[in-house]
Amino acid sequence: MQPPMQEIEPLLAAMRELGRSVFESRHRGWYLLKHPTSNAGDGPGRFDFNTVAVRKEEGRAVDPFAAEWRWIEIRKRAGNPFPDRVSVGRANNCDVVLRLPFISKLHAHFSPGDGAALILSDHRSANGTQVAGRPLESGATIEVHSGEWIAFGPLVLQLVDGSDLYAELADAFGL
Repeated sequence: MQPPMQEIEPLLAAMRELGRSVFESRHRGWYLLKHPTSNAGDGPGRFDFNTVAVRKEEGRAVDPFAAEWRWIEIRKRAGNPFPDRVSVGRANNCDVVLRLPFISKLHAHFSPGDGAALILSDHRSANGTQVAGRPLESGATIEVHSGEWIAFGPLVLQLVDGSDLYAELADAFGL
């Protein structure tokens, strides 16, 4: 199973140690970057490999990592079927695992685009997928580029390539 959303500190340490050019050469893929949000509530959420305690706000699920930076690589897991797409969902057999109760077992797929983009499709998810605040209809596809914001239910993530990953974090953490 792919590791769940990772804490940001080890990535920042790698950035400091490697410098921009080496970091970017080692991180050529696509990533989902979670920025801290304003619904942080009482502080950072709890993180576990299997379950996450989710605070409720007015009866709806909210981001349990609201006060935290997190990241996860978008990559195909060895041995998974359908080599033409990367699955995103709550189930352990997805390529990108987001173990949160408001994420569908199979929420969405990423497929290769023109090199500078990916193709995102919602897979009939219960809580929907949005790109730049616009809902993606079930089964619909859209081209997404580095820097765009994608919401899987209430979880809002920024799609970035390796170069933009470095730039976003260097700017946010003064590196």
